[in-house]
Amino acid sequence: MRNAIEVADDWHDAGFTAAGVHEPWTADAVRALRRSLDLSQPEFAALLNVAVATVRGWEQGQRQPAGPSVRLLDMVAAAPGIARKWSPALAERAA
Repeated sequence: MRNAIEVADDWHDAGFTAAGVHEPWTADAVRALRRSLDLSQPEFAALLNVAVATVRGWEQGQRQPAGPSVRLLDMVAAAPGIARKWSPALAERAA
């Protein structure tokens, strides 16, 4: 498993900074991001370390991402290639 410094270096190298801000995450935006990565809801939930029910709620508009989840979604959207390193499902497909 990669350590936090290696992951932070990847994000820095991708040009992601604390200044990066996304508009509020709508149901359609969350679904589009997940689909752009070709992930199922359970795989996307695992990538973000949230419950599948949380992803489902976001995509159905029952909940809106907040706090650290917003930041993770911003990061994945800004640098999907790095997210591929995090996701076991995506790593398996690349191999």
